[in-house]
Amino acid sequence: MIAEISWQNEDKTLLEVRYHEPLTVEDIIDTITEIANVLDTVEHKVVLLVDMTDISTIPRNLLTAYPRIAKTRGVNHPNAAASYIVVDNRVIELITSIFNRMYASFQVVRSLEEAQKLAEERLATLNG
Repeated sequence: MIAEISWQNEDKTLLEVRYHEPLTVEDIIDTITEIANVLDTVEHKVVLLVDMTDISTIPRNLLTAYPRIAKTRGVNHPNAAASYIVVDNRVIELITSIFNRMYASFQVVRSLEEAQKLAEERLATLNG
């Protein structure tokens, strides 16, 4: 798979997804579907960290595929408490933000450290 999906703690409340190139629309859909499958294994809210820092180019048909991607079962999954998308490329950030405004609710950040800090803060509100 073009992405690695792994739990980041024993409580299974923090899920990290790391995308790698080359990336296709089908890879994105497959990964989102797999994220949904993983989220289905728990009965509590989960914070997602999606690391896209290895991505420097986007699939040619990405923007036109947004409606199809948005219909993927993992988008806005009921067990997803929050999602932080890490990008360090301005073009990827812009393209990701467009999807966010149109179809999903997540926060785009510029570093993994920032995402981890926000995830910890969000987890504290879930646990406390």
